[in-house]
Amino acid sequence: MSEVGEGAVAGVGWLPAPAKINLSLRVLARRADGYHELDGVMARLTLADGLRCDPLEADAGAAIDRLERVPSGVDAWLDRTPLPLQGDNLVLRAAVRYRAAAAQRGVRVPTLRWELVKRIPVAAGLGGGSSDAAAALRLLAARYPADVALAPLAAALGSDVPFFLQASPAARARGRGERLDPVPVPSQPLVLVNPGVGVSAADAYGWWDPAASRAARAQRASWWLGPDVVNDLEPGVAERVPAVAATLATLRDVWDGPSLMTGSGATCFALVPDEDEAHALAARLRQALPPGAWVAVSALAAASPLAAAG
Repeated sequence: MSEVGEGAVAGVGWLPAPAKINLSLRVLARRADGYHELDGVMARLTLADGLRCDPLEADAGAAIDRLERVPSGVDAWLDRTPLPLQGDNLVLRAAVRYRAAAAQRGVRVPTLRWELVKRIPVAAGLGGGSSDAAAALRLLAARYPADVALAPLAAALGSDVPFFLQASPAARARGRGERLDPVPVPSQPLVLVNPGVGVSAADAYGWWDPAASRAARAQRASWWLGPDVVNDLEPGVAERVPAVAATLATLRDVWDGPSLMTGSGATCFALVPDEDEAHALAARLRQALPPGAWVAVSALAAASPLAAAG
C-alpha cells in the first residue's frame, strides 16, 4: 500500500487528467438504448494521471498512434497494474475520432506518440480512462485546432467523458451522464481505498437491484450535501465482490464519518475534515487492510486543473 502524489506530471506539454468520485449516484431506470438513467453528483479530485503527445518521426513507419506508459515514479502498486496500450485504450480511441473529425475540416493530424502516467487505478470507479480520453481531446484541439465540436466526440467515447471535458470541478449529472449542471463543492480532503480488484461498469450496472438500492438509501444518514448522497450500485457490488464488502466494513469500522463506494467500484472513499485527519485515517487503514490494497490521500478539487497544455 502506498500514498499517491497529488497532481499530474509537471513539464512542457503534459496535461493533467484528474480522477473523480461520485458524491452521489442514483440509478433511476434502464433505458431503451441499454444505458441507465442516472442522477448524481460527480466531483474532480486533485489526484490525476498525466498525458502528453508528440508527432512520431517521419521515418517511424507507423500507421497508427503509439501509446507508451511512463512509470509514475511514486507508486509501485499502480506501476504494476496492467493497462491496455492498444486500440481499445480510450486515449487512442479519442485520437481516432478527433483525427477523422479534423480531416473533414481539412486539418491533418499526424501520427502521434502518446505518453501516459497512470496515478489513477484502472477499473476503479475513479474515471481514469474517461479522464484520459477527455485530456486527449483537449490536447488535440490545442495542438491541431480544427473547430471540431468536442462534446459529441466525448459523449460517443463514454458516459463520464463529457464531465471531464467541461470546466466545472463538480457537476450534477443526469441522463446517461451527459446532462451536466455545475454545483459548488468545498475543497475537502478525502481518503481513497481500493482493495486491489477491478470491477467493470457493465457488471456493476448488471447487478443493480432497485429494491436493494431503496433499502440502502433509507439506512444512510444525511451528509453535508444532502440526504441523497448514496451509491445505488454499492449494494450489488458489495454482495458479489467480497473484497469491496470487506473494504467498506473496515473503512466504516475505523471511520464514523461519510464513506461510500464511488462509481462502479471497487474504490471507496471517506470524506474527512482536514488533511491531518486524512493522513491519520490513511495510516489506520494501512494497518487494518490486507496486503494488496491501495490507500491514497487526495482532495476535492475546488478549482479546475484543466489548463491548456504548454
